[in-house]
Amino acid sequence: MPRQHVLYLDDEWQLVMLARCALERLGYQVSAFTLATEALTAFKSDPSQYDLVVTDYNMPGVSGLDLARELLALRPGLPVLLVSGYISEELKANARDAGVSGLIYKPTTIDELGDAVHRFVAMQHKT
Repeated sequence: MPRQHVLYLDDEWQLVMLARCALERLGYQVSAFTLATEALTAFKSDPSQYDLVVTDYNMPGVSGLDLARELLALRPGLPVLLVSGYISEELKANARDAGVSGLIYKPTTIDELGDAVHRFVAMQHKT
């Protein structure tokens, strides 16, 4: 069985490298990006290759919520996790309306990230 593929996006390079290494150690294939434009280009080249997207909410140029909307327009039903240091009721409602699968508070531990990725990838493969 091929490894499950996660697209990970955050504008902080250190967090991207840490998450990539941690998720790869857990057995995932990871495509990691610091620019939303690069992540979107990679996704558009083959949307079916990804099992899950994890994106930061606050990024320069485009929000993680806007990116989630674009990705879900290309591939409805794709699990998308949004990561933010401040999760308001408004963000929860907007994320739900956009089709975001879940929210993760930042900062998060590697174990919390791994658990969330595992849970949402497993849900994707049950359907």
